[in-house]
Amino acid sequence: MDRNQIQDAHEKYYPEYDSEFKDMIMDIQCIHTGQNPDWTFGSINVPIYASSTFELPKAGEPCGKWCYSRVFNPTKLALERLLAQIEGGTHCLVFPAGMAAITSVVELVKPGEEIISINDLYGGTQNNFRDIMTKQHSVKITFFDFKDLNKFKELLNPNVKMIYLESPTNPNLTVVDLGEVTKITREFNKNILIVVDNTFLSPYNFKPLEHGADITIESCTKYINGHSDVVMGAMITKSEALYQRIHDFQILVGSVPSPFDCYLCIRGIKTLCLRMEKHNSN
Repeated sequence: MDRNQIQDAHEKYYPEYDSEFKDMIMDIQCIHTGQNPDWTFGSINVPIYASSTFELPKAGEPCGKWCYSRVFNPTKLALERLLAQIEGGTHCLVFPAGMAAITSVVELVKPGEEIISINDLYGGTQNNFRDIMTKQHSVKITFFDFKDLNKFKELLNPNVKMIYLESPTNPNLTVVDLGEVTKITREFNKNILIVVDNTFLSPYNFKPLEHGADITIESCTKYINGHSDVVMGAMITKSEALYQRIHDFQILVGSVPSPFDCYLCIRGIKTLCLRMEKHNSN
């Protein structure tokens, strides 16, 4: 079997292996999804593929998926498959920081268009919206507390392309009725993107994609990794089209985490459910 055949077989095996855990409890998913035993030696831990480039099958032939780690890396892909499943999505991209994930997602909004954002935001996101999206990218940001949803209806207009939420918010723990916000938004325009930063709850406690969100964002630096030794972000979606658009942006700007950080995050997720159970009881 040549290398192309091995890669084709491996790509087929990965989704089939992951599907075994799709309907199992999250504890099992955290340990197994995206982490099938390595084909070479049978390692049960995902190897750290610390390679910037991959060998061409033959000189002059297209390299296919595996050519350069800025585009695809096996360790990164294993983490993305894991996060996609535990978040209730189908596609995931990981980034070298939570802010890198946020920036890549809001780049879907074009100059002259509008985002309605919750006003109680993480400071880094707030600064990004006010200093970069507004001043440099000419995107209108309307900040709203999402308490009176009748007023939210009045804010919706044809120029709005994204609703950006945190729930609970950082730092004031404001909770948004995502189901009702989704209903109102979809009735006005089903094409408006709903994005939820789920960092404070993690997928253990809440899965925004199951309540109408188009994209979930996580700062993996916090509960996802859980050991204070990785800075990382992620976006998860059920839309292949959104995934492709954001992946193209990620490739062009080079916003990718290292394979070693991806390995550490996979290790951290193995104890996510145990840690969150203790956090909740505390």
